[in-house]
Amino acid sequence: NSNLVLGETLRYFNEDNIAVGTGPVPPKVGETTTYKVYWKISNNLHELSDLKVEVNLPPYVKWNEKNATTVGTVEYIESDHKVVWNVGRLPVVLEEIGAEFSVSVTPEEQDRNTVLVLLPGSRIDAKDIETNSAISKSTKAKTSKLEDDDIAGSDGRIQ
Repeated sequence: NSNLVLGETLRYFNEDNIAVGTGPVPPKVGETTTYKVYWKISNNLHELSDLKVEVNLPPYVKWNEKNATTVGTVEYIESDHKVVWNVGRLPVVLEEIGAEFSVSVTPEEQDRNTVLVLLPGSRIDAKDIETNSAISKSTKAKTSKLEDDDIAGSDGRIQ
């Protein structure tokens, strides 16, 4: 099958050290913190079809309606509390594409001193045109520790 890779990062500061999030880090009870989710897809072996990425947001994480993509569309399916990036066909000439969207969390008292899972892991699905095989991969969970963000990273415990 093709060499499809999904990269996912959750950040408060972008790679240029500019804030793309708002609110306290780590999050505080009763206060809203926003984050930016970046998805990056790389693939250069075979053309793909039916390509999509999706993540089911935890009930306490809100979709913030701010999104952008280089190819396809990012949409929020409210009934499933899910974010979906529909790409469809991905030719090999597009070796890397990206999408981004914002989410927020407002911790409650029972969250104090805990680390919140903000993204439980995203899933990418596609069909390899050359081999006619399905490809499916998943990312690991992302938490309020902000493991992808060296500047904002902390112990992630809600204050």
